[in-house]
Amino acid sequence: MSDYSLKIKLINTIYKYISEKQGDMPLFHGNDVSEFYNASEHIDLPIGNPYRENVNHVSLQALIRHLSTDKRVNMSGFGMMRNGKIIAEYYTSPYGRGYRHVSYSMCKSVTAMAIGIACDKNFLSLDEKLCDIFPEHDGIFFKKWMKDVKIKHLLTMTAGVKYDEVSSYFHYDWCKAFMGSDIGFEPGSNFAYNSLNTYMLSAVIKIKTGKNLMDFLNEQLFLPLGITDVTWDKCPKGIERGGWGMKLSIIDMLKLGQLYLNDGCWSINGRNTQLISKKWIKESTQKHVELTDKRVIDGYGYQIWLLKDGAILFNGVFGQNVYINKKRNLVIAITASAYELFPDGHLVEQLCRFSADDRNFEKGLPFIKRNNDLNIKPHRTTDRASLKIKNVLQDKLYSGVANRQAEYIKRCVGMYFSTNYIFDEYASSILPLTSQVMYSNYSIGIEALSIEYKNKNLFLNVKENGDSYSIILGCDNIHPYAYQIITIGGKQMPVAASACIMYDEEEKPYLRIRLVYLEEIGNR
Repeated sequence: MSDYSLKIKLINTIYKYISEKQGDMPLFHGNDVSEFYNASEHIDLPIGNPYRENVNHVSLQALIRHLSTDKRVNMSGFGMMRNGKIIAEYYTSPYGRGYRHVSYSMCKSVTAMAIGIACDKNFLSLDEKLCDIFPEHDGIFFKKWMKDVKIKHLLTMTAGVKYDEVSSYFHYDWCKAFMGSDIGFEPGSNFAYNSLNTYMLSAVIKIKTGKNLMDFLNEQLFLPLGITDVTWDKCPKGIERGGWGMKLSIIDMLKLGQLYLNDGCWSINGRNTQLISKKWIKESTQKHVELTDKRVIDGYGYQIWLLKDGAILFNGVFGQNVYINKKRNLVIAITASAYELFPDGHLVEQLCRFSADDRNFEKGLPFIKRNNDLNIKPHRTTDRASLKIKNVLQDKLYSGVANRQAEYIKRCVGMYFSTNYIFDEYASSILPLTSQVMYSNYSIGIEALSIEYKNKNLFLNVKENGDSYSIILGCDNIHPYAYQIITIGGKQMPVAASACIMYDEEEKPYLRIRLVYLEEIGNR
C-alpha cells in the first residue's frame, strides 16, 4: 500500500467514525500511559545566576519575552544552563514546573542514547542487520534491500523503509509490518525522516539487552541523572515507541542536554561517572547526513540535528527543543505549541541568534529587581542565586479586574446558566484534535453542555461520548485558572480552566472559556 493510499485510508476512516458515530475504528495505537504523573519540583542541578555566569540578563529577558509572546512559538516552558549551572527557568501561565510535557520527536535523541550505551557495553554493533536481529520476520518475500538495512541506517534516517507513523495505525505488530514494508532507496544512499526507524531502535534494545527501553534507560541513565518522572507510551505489543510518546519536564530536558555538553560524564555523589562514552558522544554528533539549502540546519547525526552555528539539537515538532552549544557552554530547553513542524524555522533560529551575539555573554551590570516586566526574581539557595522568572506576563485575554470575578460574569450572562444546550450534530470536542490523534482517543463531539454557578464558583458541564465532565472554571483576578485532572477516554489529563467576559464589536458581553491541557500542545 502506498503512502498516499494509507493517508487517504486514515482520513476516510476518521471521517467515517465522526460522521457515522462508530467506535470500531481499526486503529492500534494503544498502550498509552493512562495515569497522570506529576513532575518532580525538586531541583538537584547546580544553581547559578546570569551575572556570575556572564549572561546579560537584559538580553535573556528579551529572548524569553519574545518566545513567550510570539504567536508563532507559543512557548510554555524555558530553562537555561551555563557553565553547568541552571541560571533561568520560566513558565508561561498556566504551565508550571510541576507538570511534564509531551516531547514528540525530541525523544528520538534519547532512544539513540540507549543505543550508544548498549554499544558501549557490547550488547550490539551498528553494523548488525535487522534481518539477523529479527529472524522471525525474515523470508524469501523480503523486499529488495531489506536484507541490507542495518542499525546505523535507522540511526541516521537512511534506511529508506516506507512504513511510517500513519501506517502504524493499521497494524498490531509494528516490527513485522516494518520488516515487510517497501523500501524507497538503497539503505545509506538517501535521507528520509521516519519515526518508525526510531521505534525499531527501541525494539532492538529489547532484543539485544533483554530489557524494555524504559527499564534499560532507568538503570543506565535516568536514575543516575536523578530523572524519576519520565513516562513513555508503547506500541500495541508493549514496546516503547522510541520516536515519540515520551513525557518529561524542563529540568529533565536540561539534564539530558548537559550530559551531552559534559561528553557523557555526570557527577554522582561527588564522583564523575561516564554514563555514555566520549566516543559515542563524538560519533553521534558528527555529520552522517549533509542537508543543504537549510536556514539553520547543517546535517544529521545519530537521531540528532546538527546546526550551522556548531550547536546540536534534540528536536520535536511544535517546538520541543534541547539546544546544546558547546562553544558557549550553554544548554537551553524549551517546550512550546509552535506552528512550525520542523527544526529549520523561527524558534531555533532565535536560539542560534542569541548564542551568536557576543554581547549576550558580557557580564554587564549586577542583577537588580526593578523596571522588569518579566518580574525576574532571584531564587535563593545557600550562597548562590538563580533566575526564577515568574509567569506574570499580562495575558490580554484576561485584561481588567472586574471581568475576572464570578459574580460579574453571573450578572453579564447569568440568564444562560443552568440551561442545557443539546447538540444534534458534531460540535467539536473538549480534547484537542492533535491529542485525539496521538492517543487514538477519538470523539464524536460534544453532545450537551451547560454553565452552572454554585458556591460562588463557575462550572462547565459537558457531556461527550456518553461521559460527563464538571470542570471548575477559574475567574479570580489573582488566580485566573482552576487546576484539575479530567479523565477522557480512560486517560487522565491535567487541565487548567479559566473563564472571563469578553465584548464583541457591538460591546455585547459574551463568556469565553479556555481549557489548557498542561502536558499537551493543544488548547480549547
